[in-house]
Amino acid sequence: PNALVALQLTAIPLTNLSRLPQIGLNWRNRSTGELAPSTLLLSVAGNIARVFTTLVHLADPVYLAGVLTGLTVNSTLLAQYVLYRPKRIHL
Repeated sequence: PNALVALQLTAIPLTNLSRLPQIGLNWRNRSTGELAPSTLLLSVAGNIARVFTTLVHLADPVYLAGVLTGLTVNSTLLAQYVLYRPKRIHL
């Protein structure tokens, strides 16, 4: 059980850290490339649900910090999509 908990706690920061290069690349290019908005929206919605369930059922501040970090990272990617999406040309 302790090894499983350790692996689960390791997965949270690794997942969050894996998004940082994408955020940096988006910022440098002023584009999100091929990122799908539906995936970003679902990630943010899932993070919000996870924050709620963590607060209600778990109340573990370490786990909550990881979940809030994930929400921040995914919200940043979604905000970049909104800011950098291609402008539509109206004819």
